[in-house]
Amino acid sequence: RGQFNTLDHILLPHTLLDSTNLRYRAKSFSHFTMNGALLSNNTPIRWDIIRTKERIIHRNQGWSDHLPVVLTLSTDCPIPNTLESSNVGSFETCNDGWIVQSPKFLAYRTTEQSVDGKWSLKVTGVDKANGTLLKLSSYVPDNQKFAKIQIAGSGEYGIRIQKAGDKKWFYLNGTILSKSAAKTFVPLPKNKWTQRLIPLDPFRVGDMVNLEIRYRGNVPQQLYIDNCSLNGWFRLRGK
Repeated sequence: RGQFNTLDHILLPHTLLDSTNLRYRAKSFSHFTMNGALLSNNTPIRWDIIRTKERIIHRNQGWSDHLPVVLTLSTDCPIPNTLESSNVGSFETCNDGWIVQSPKFLAYRTTEQSVDGKWSLKVTGVDKANGTLLKLSSYVPDNQKFAKIQIAGSGEYGIRIQKAGDKKWFYLNGTILSKSAAKTFVPLPKNKWTQRLIPLDPFRVGDMVNLEIRYRGNVPQQLYIDNCSLNGWFRLRGK
């Protein structure tokens, strides 16, 4: 009908994005045309049918009104999200992979304040019990001892990190990771950006990690984040 849409997808588990065995080759996702044989005038050749009042007649010609999707898996390609990017963590042109974890909160890009440039991520809301506000899944890059993130706003928050697939969490207490969640909530630096450093020592290069921003229950949150040094790949749920 003159409007192109994405109908088929390929979902990648973290095992196809880690540093062992088969993994996804970055930017290899595409559509399959069988060297152009499935196309006519750059349009998919539809499966050909004739509709009559009595029945539908299949003429046994053509293929489909949409194309299969393909990607490349390899044992010798770089880890996808360790590729260099000039926009990592900036929110200037992307959403940087954060996923809202609670329906009580709303997250969107904003120009209200930022560390540099014009954009940051704003999250607002309140919930009765402590919980997870935002989650970012990423890989530990080479030559990076700390994950860095800039935070501002009002409310109380905490940060924790774990290796994907592991039940054990490490909670940020100052610049030290603790296995205890006690005393890890801190007030947000209202109207002032502060940089938090999250040690990556418990993990190895190539490990997939989950980084979470936590919130304290019954405390209204207005959180801004910017310039996160870990590059995620999941899309943020929009406003």
